[in-house]
Amino acid sequence: MSTTVATPTETHSAAEQKRALPRTLMGGTEAMRRAGKTYLPQENAESEAAYKDRLHRTFLFNGYKKTVKDMSGKVFSKPVQMGDDVPPKLKTYAENIDLTGQGLNNFAYAVFEAGMVDGISYILVEMPAAQENATRRDDIASGRRPYLVLIEACALIGFKSKVIEGRHVLTQVRIVECVSVDDPEDEFQQVYVHQVRVFDRTDTGVMFRVFQEQKVEGKDEWVVVDEGMTSLKDITLVPFYANRTEFMNGLPPLEDLAFTNEAHWQSASDQRNILHVARVPMLFGKGFGETDTLVVGANSFTKTTS
Repeated sequence: MSTTVATPTETHSAAEQKRALPRTLMGGTEAMRRAGKTYLPQENAESEAAYKDRLHRTFLFNGYKKTVKDMSGKVFSKPVQMGDDVPPKLKTYAENIDLTGQGLNNFAYAVFEAGMVDGISYILVEMPAAQENATRRDDIASGRRPYLVLIEACALIGFKSKVIEGRHVLTQVRIVECVSVDDPEDEFQQVYVHQVRVFDRTDTGVMFRVFQEQKVEGKDEWVVVDEGMTSLKDITLVPFYANRTEFMNGLPPLEDLAFTNEAHWQSASDQRNILHVARVPMLFGKGFGETDTLVVGANSFTKTTS
């Protein structure tokens, strides 16, 4: 099978298999139910209808998510402090570090939490594209400035690196993105488009390309819809390691806890199913005619002649 720009590396695919359970647990009961037989096997001789009923009676006690949240919360129980040597401009940036109104403390919490789930997360330093012939004064007037983007482990589908001048640096990264655009057929709706952003380190700067899947002569192909150059020397993607396995890679640090929570999910399903069966009585009547009626409930009794 031929590969495309959207084909993950084998290392990424193997790591994603390890991250699947922790990530699903973070989604709670609904996510575990959607996973279905992956984490709640269907029993032998159990019909499909009976399995679905059992699945939808099962609720998750989410000890894994609580642990991740508690551990992350303890790290950021006190807000991130900036020293007196930090330039005032950076302090202003920190109040809206991602250009979505999120401050540095909340952003750092999200980076840490993502790392605790997947073993690693990334921070990408981005900057809006400059207008043609714009000056520095124009940038200041328009509010153009750097900002941070959280890149989760699932999005970084591939990278290349090498040692240059004694430093291990990235020479290429591929990031999967999902962006919303206006629906051309409905002015009140938006549609989501999947794309792959590629950064390449060159001798003259960092080149970026954006690929989207489109129909070309009846076939689906990934084509470049945007590209350009930056004046930066390096690719501005920085990893946060919660459980480093190698450069730019990590695995869930709480994997064993995730397995324990999965076992509890399965055990709780068995317990609720047992209670459901035990709580539904099987009524048996003897000595009644075809026209006799039987009332079951409080303040009633049944009599029979045999």
